[in-house]
Amino acid sequence: MAEEIRYAREFTGGDDRAAAVSVWNVHYNYHRPHSGAADLRPLITAPGGWHQPPTLLHLDIRNFCEEVEFWREVARQLAAAGMVVYLGARDLARGRAAARELSTEGDVRFMPLDVADQSQVDAAARAIEAEWGRLDVLVNNAGIGGTRPAVEETTADDFTEVMDVNMLGAVRTTHAFLPLLHKAQRPRIVNVSSGRGSFTVDDDPERMESRLQGLVYPVSKAALNMLTYQYARALPGFRINAVDPGFTATALNNHTGTSTPAQSAATIVRLALAIEGPSGRLHDSTGQVGW
Repeated sequence: MAEEIRYAREFTGGDDRAAAVSVWNVHYNYHRPHSGAADLRPLITAPGGWHQPPTLLHLDIRNFCEEVEFWREVARQLAAAGMVVYLGARDLARGRAAARELSTEGDVRFMPLDVADQSQVDAAARAIEAEWGRLDVLVNNAGIGGTRPAVEETTADDFTEVMDVNMLGAVRTTHAFLPLLHKAQRPRIVNVSSGRGSFTVDDDPERMESRLQGLVYPVSKAALNMLTYQYARALPGFRINAVDPGFTATALNNHTGTSTPAQSAATIVRLALAIEGPSGRLHDSTGQVGW
């Protein structure tokens, strides 16, 4: 109970026992690996005007059809854990349909968002500011693979669209939402990366990534990894991490992946919900991974 009182004082400025239990239960559930059970729907009831924490999870429709199982699972687990999830996507019809389907799991709302369009990013930030005045979690997961030509056939033009979404998209959203994240008690940013952007993973002969070749996609994810590291250094009050979700069984790979969407989503959700732990690191399902 002493630990519960510490959390109450930290988050509410008081030591009321009922408030302490409410706050502690919320953050204990958030830090715990998600089980998928519907009972993880905590509300912050302590003084100070806090309710369900909002999070922005955005998709890039160019991968929506192929990866929809994976990203629906991320949104589902976050919503089931009590988050208000803003599901951002470029395709209005599919985005709204996904949000409607997920509404049985919790509070999931559709947000029109193309991370390559600064005006849409700014509009999304204004909408969340008007509704909440803050953002607790930003999940930067819009990503595309591009045409993936052979190394010797790759030109500078092949990088343009992929870098604009995979790296600059994260810059646009992070910059736009930083003022709202600064207003959160425990701001978190999760950048969805890939083992293909890790020197450690690519250099490990035991890993599948070491047998793959290519320039555009791996370079875009390596850039996102460095972006994660530098933001974390500059913002010590934040928890900013990158995640390699692994080889997930989706329509994109004809369901040949080695992990289910629920398993791959778990690391993203864990980092999005945990209020304590490392920052400026790359994680996969086994723990921290070298850059």
